Amino acid sequence: MTPKELADELQCLPDEAVAYYDTVKKEFVIALNYEDEYFPLIDDMDEKDEMIALPDSFEINDKKMMLRFAQCSSSDELLSTLHGRSLYRRFKDKVYELGLDEEWYKFRDEWYLDAVENWCKRHRLKLDDCE
Repeated sequence: MTPKELADELQCLPDEAVAYYDTVKKEFVIALNYEDEYFPLIDDMDEKDEMIALPDSFEINDKKMMLRFAQCSSSDELLSTLHGRSLYRRFKDKVYELGLDEEWYKFRDEWYLDAVENWCKRHRLKLDDCE
């Protein structure tokens, strides 16, 4: 798996899921914070020494990412969407309205890729070794 492929997968994870890397089996595992017959529980994964949690939505910090993009775009309209409830929906709608969608998706992809690359460095892993 390449860093880009892993970054793309992380973008698709729901908030109630965490991805782990099993250092023994050299594979990725998804765990949930609720009972499910197909996925293990996050608490079970956290207890295993061979499991390393990948960056989650809190570590990646989507709000910070949106703020940084809005600041880079120099759009007061975009900055004004980053307050209150449903800010992600308002932000995304404004991105489309301003015609910044291609730039936003490129920025978001690079943000996630940076998170994955930093995670690999922190844990001294090469993604080529992972399945």
